Amino acid sequence: MATTKLTAWGNSYGIRIPKALLKALDWQPNTELILSLDHDQLIIQQLAKVSTVNQPLDDQLINRYFPIPDQLTGVALIDGNPYAYNIKNPWQITTPQYAKIIAVNQGTVYAVVIEPPADITQALNFKL
Repeated sequence: MATTKLTAWGNSYGIRIPKALLKALDWQPNTELILSLDHDQLIIQQLAKVSTVNQPLDDQLINRYFPIPDQLTGVALIDGNPYAYNIKNPWQITTPQYAKIIAVNQGTVYAVVIEPPADITQALNFKL
């Protein structure tokens, strides 16, 4: 366990991650990270390590859909597997709406807003 302080950096805030933790995680400068909240805890994950599924499972997600969550980007369990997600065309959102998965790349699901499907019982299990 390590401690650090939240400091002001311009108009934002930042933290320093101790070298021992960076070494243990094997994070290098410019490593892409995903930030998410779990109740009152900040979770930081390396983007490339989010997904543990293989390509055939990724391919099965294409053209499937899920209800749009409040956050348009983040990390979620989709059918029980961890994925980063990014929903495009947010200006088209009206309630209720769904997102259709158009691509899966390195553990990130890319989706676009669609009209509610006829059979919403077939939606993917999506859990933040």
